[in-house]
Amino acid sequence: MVQLCPPMPARVTTPAVLAAGVPLETAAISREVLRDLERLAPLANPNLRSDVEAATHLARAAIHAAGANVRANLPFMAPEAAEQIETELEQLLAPRTTWPR
Repeated sequence: MVQLCPPMPARVTTPAVLAAGVPLETAAISREVLRDLERLAPLANPNLRSDVEAATHLARAAIHAAGANVRANLPFMAPEAAEQIETELEQLLAPRTTWPR
């Protein structure tokens, strides 16, 4: 007979949601930085193009690193909370910028 794990107590699930909140916010802010960089790219001094490109790569890396931290907490959440947070994270991880090519 297969034993199912009992539901996690609130003393575990609530801190997991809180712990995921900071990296989720980091991912959201990094997504805003990407949008700003995409608008800045055509206006930037050509001599700074590599700096804007480097910042773009770093912002994308920040989103993915924050996503890893969020995902580490998902197994400790109530299923409804995990599903909601994962959906929000997937929206933040979806590629939206086309620059740099």
